[in-house]
Amino acid sequence: MNFIVKAFRYLASFEFFIALLVTFGSMAIFFLKYYGMDLRHFASLAPSRLYIALMLINRLSGAIGQIKSGNRGVLLSAGIVVCLSGIIIDDCFRFDGIASLGEKEELAYYETVESGLFAGVPLTRLMLWEMQEIKDEPGKEIFIFVNERNEQKRAAAGEAFGMKPFVNARFLSANPAPRFRLMSESGNEIETAFVKLKLGHAGSGDYFKVRDIPHRIYFSMTGKEDKPYKVKVMRGKITSAEEEIGPNDGIAFDGMILSFPEMGKWAELRVTRYPGTAPFYAGLIVSAAGILPFLRRRG
Repeated sequence: MNFIVKAFRYLASFEFFIALLVTFGSMAIFFLKYYGMDLRHFASLAPSRLYIALMLINRLSGAIGQIKSGNRGVLLSAGIVVCLSGIIIDDCFRFDGIASLGEKEELAYYETVESGLFAGVPLTRLMLWEMQEIKDEPGKEIFIFVNERNEQKRAAAGEAFGMKPFVNARFLSANPAPRFRLMSESGNEIETAFVKLKLGHAGSGDYFKVRDIPHRIYFSMTGKEDKPYKVKVMRGKITSAEEEIGPNDGIAFDGMILSFPEMGKWAELRVTRYPGTAPFYAGLIVSAAGILPFLRRRG
């Protein structure tokens, strides 16, 4: 019986918390360094969740004991409990989504989503109105958007802005969106639409497909004024056509003519929600305040 009591006391002791924290910290350093994880990803791993839960139970039971005995360390334990609770809230309700928007397009869905165990999609409204290139910085854009209060706002690439409490967003990049026009040799239009491509420097490319035809269309920028586009059309492993063209040119293949008469733009938008951030930092402040009495005593 005495052994069980001693075991429970140790499990609720600050010494056991330090042992858990050191082990957890060592694991974090290893995974962050050798696997390139960020802290939030590491905290969502099953072993990390177990350690966080054990540390929370340890400090919660320790805080209860300190309240009963009137121990000054209760503020430190309470801060740690709030801090760990913030991590758990983040793990359960975090949201990280990537969407692509063209000009005059409203946010409707996310192409990729990473979310917590109980997270839903944030109910937010945003419309990308226009993208303007910064005059003194070629290749960099200012994004003009309309928020859910119908206010027109501006943001640079990578600049975070709030949408709702705990919900933030940022435009990651601006990319070209060429409009293709596919015609039959007899002059009938088969299809036309803007396509969102990811193109980096001149020479890098991306591809897209047109419904009802089996071809892949590879598109890249050449950097040339007269022939700015390089187009390659492939059917399986066979190249049907490959040519450098301008906005007024077309490329013929398999009884069809493909052209790119217009160039638009689209932006990549990242929306995040981390509701545990506020309690995490509040817990750090309370913990720091809880350490002060011990430092004064030693002084």
